Amino acid sequence: MKIGKNDLTAFELFYKRYSSLVYTVSLKILGNKESAERNLAEIFLIVWKWAEDFDFVVQNVFTWMVLLTRNKAIDSLRRFKGNGTLPIYNDEHEIKYILPKLSIEIESLEREYILKLSENIKNIIDSLNDEQKDLFFMVYYEGLDEKAIAEKLKIPVAALKLQIQYIIEILMQKIIR
Repeated sequence: MKIGKNDLTAFELFYKRYSSLVYTVSLKILGNKESAERNLAEIFLIVWKWAEDFDFVVQNVFTWMVLLTRNKAIDSLRRFKGNGTLPIYNDEHEIKYILPKLSIEIESLEREYILKLSENIKNIIDSLNDEQKDLFFMVYYEGLDEKAIAEKLKIPVAALKLQIQYIIEILMQKIIR
């Protein structure tokens, strides 16, 4: 792809293809349109800035965009909530915490398969009980760490880890079927 070579036309096509995905994931995590739109703009600035370091031919672009969006949205949530322990946002932070690290060994998935898998995963998550669903969303969409979740639920971290492990086992069993 020519995005890494600062080809504006290629970037516009890339934006058209992935902007709705980025917006949807952003809205799901951030919870409001303004934050989702800001995250959308920030994601595509990141893509433009780091495009030459990503192999759009070999690596799975869909997965990279979802993970990039999730990482950036969760970072934004943490900054908004005022967690004073977060490092300064700069290129080093972006490389370490925002840009996804994908293995080129993983095969790319076809779009139709991803959409079908996504629908199956949504159905599996819907089959969890309310407590399990809440825990899943705290981990995946809110980006809370184990200590923060344990405090929020008023349970020991060890008990929380067991619950998370159990949910992962349920999800894996149903996905593999």
